Amino acid sequence: MGDKTNLSASITPDPATVCAGSDLNLNGGPSGGSGIWSTHLWTGSGSDTCLRITFNTYINSSSFGSFNLTYTVTDSEGCSASDNISSLTVNPIPAITWDMSIQKY
Repeated sequence: MGDKTNLSASITPDPATVCAGSDLNLNGGPSGGSGIWSTHLWTGSGSDTCLRITFNTYINSSSFGSFNLTYTVTDSEGCSASDNISSLTVNPIPAITWDMSIQKY
């Protein structure tokens, strides 16, 4: 087996904030180990919004709130490393209002 201490993961950006319906690019930041990363896994309450399962992914959620997300990488030697995003917040889409009334002067 490979040396687990050399394999690491570091999610960026962290913390992360995005508006509902917008893409947020995330990078699991794998490094070390055998250098051949065979498995990339995103899990947690925000993982169903991950649209690509690689170390570079993006989320796009129509639900707003705070989410937990963990990235785990496994190398070709079977060693794995994980990182948790400390804060992933999806804000509601801001409401835009305007007054369409006609003013007479």
